[in-house]
Amino acid sequence: MGEALDRVAQAIVTAASDEDAIAAIAKLLDIEEKVAADAIYHSSLRELRPANAERLLRRVEQHSSQQE
Repeated sequence: MGEALDRVAQAIVTAASDEDAIAAIAKLLDIEEKVAADAIYHSSLRELRPANAERLLRRVEQHSSQQE
């Protein structure tokens, strides 16, 4: 995630809406489920640090399982 942060930030800055930002994140990170991109979009910057990747992955998985 750390190396993709600049691209994710650019996708968010240029998005016309929340939905566009989420779709761009899903495409950038090759995430099939939009709920995973949604979890990333609504994460705090602290969660995006590479050292916190495991915590973010658990959050994404939890968010995905809640949507199923």
